Amino acid sequence: MAYEGNLECIPGLVASGDLESDQFKFMVIDSNGEVAKNTTGGAFIAGVLQNKPSAQGQAASVAYDGVSKVVAGSSVSKGDPVRSDVDGRAVVNAGAAAPGYFTRGIALESGAQDNLISVQLSPTGYLHNA
Repeated sequence: MAYEGNLECIPGLVASGDLESDQFKFMVIDSNGEVAKNTTGGAFIAGVLQNKPSAQGQAASVAYDGVSKVVAGSSVSKGDPVRSDVDGRAVVNAGAAAPGYFTRGIALESGAQDNLISVQLSPTGYLHNA
């Protein structure tokens, strides 16, 4: 069962639109300074959405550090480095497909696609070059 703790969130953020169905997915900050679901695989992301804002301008709580629940985008195993897929979900970031993709954390438990897993977020992420 997914768990979370010691979360550090970015203060003062607002949603770019309806993000009610995107709780526990990876987010970016758009050109307007608003929070949007990440839609680019392996992008540099701001963090994980913790609440469910339903309209533009509503407060968006985005965790950048700590242990967060995250929706898995495919099968993930405990200890895997994870990045965002094109739907803001956590997928394994390793192997030949990973160069140029930002790892955002380490899976602390295993899970199948669309399950919630716990991820230790890396505050800034890092670019995978191997």
